[in-house]
Amino acid sequence: MKITSTSEVDIQEWDDLVLSVGGGYFHCYAHVVYSAECEEAEPMFIQALDNQDRCVGVATGMISRSHTWPFSKFCNWAMLQSTPIAADGSAETERSILEAMEIHLRRQGVFSIHIFSYDCPHSESVLSSLGYNLFTRSEFYLDLSPSQEEIWAGFKRQRKQNIKKAEKSGVVTRHENTPDALDIISSLQIQSMERHDISIVEAQKRTDHARKKLLESGRIDVLVSYQDDIPINGGYLGTFNDKPYHLVSGSSDVGFKCCGPAHLTWTAIQMYKERGAKSLNLGATLEGQDTLYRFKKDFGATPISQPIGKKGISKLGSSLHRMRSLLRR
Repeated sequence: MKITSTSEVDIQEWDDLVLSVGGGYFHCYAHVVYSAECEEAEPMFIQALDNQDRCVGVATGMISRSHTWPFSKFCNWAMLQSTPIAADGSAETERSILEAMEIHLRRQGVFSIHIFSYDCPHSESVLSSLGYNLFTRSEFYLDLSPSQEEIWAGFKRQRKQNIKKAEKSGVVTRHENTPDALDIISSLQIQSMERHDISIVEAQKRTDHARKKLLESGRIDVLVSYQDDIPINGGYLGTFNDKPYHLVSGSSDVGFKCCGPAHLTWTAIQMYKERGAKSLNLGATLEGQDTLYRFKKDFGATPISQPIGKKGISKLGSSLHRMRSLLRR
């Protein structure tokens, strides 16, 4: 198997290739460029080719490069949003692609790989078989093939009550793909994180331009919940190849009390059901996020373990990295 990688591709050609192998949002051009800009890194578009130069899978991510020799030659980081997507859909081929990628990236001066495992049902088996250090993380897949009534019947009682409470409180959720709606969500996300004593104001400012370009790409759907025309809750979902994925959300104190998050989730379910999507990924939870885990699962979604994986692939690069860390103290 041969691996090729580049930082620049034709947008349409790349997205068509991703579609042909069954990839989703995290493999599309818009998200790769968005993520790289947010991390101030170099985007990475990877193809896996067979002995007849036919594409058997793709992978995407970014490389964070050092600018000082010899670290620039041996101490670069690779961050992948997800494990490779294989054209045949098998975990075995995904594993083979990732194993070949490790060799390729080591030759590019990468010493460590960090894989987030977004929308990768096979990631646990693939990463564990290659010796990655795993960190607990789950994603929640909701089957949209049943009727809307059957989907509703699959909700836990509390979620149904949450949605009804929101409706009685006058909450309305609208699909608004506008820069203003995106700004509203950024503000609501800041409020949500402040309730947990976490400040993301500077991070939001740094990534504002990248988010606006992501909106312009048409690869996200923005939803905002209002009460008396006042925004109280919002979120956006990535959408590509009929595989919607819940990315970001935020809520004011009022929105939280009015059950805005449950109402927005129900609105998204109905919207993607009408569009003909087969499933909806409600996003991820990390270890210790028990309340969020129950919230997502209570919509009838199936949780699948998709851990974050980290692995060192170069002993020389790792040694130089430790040396650099000591020099910085």
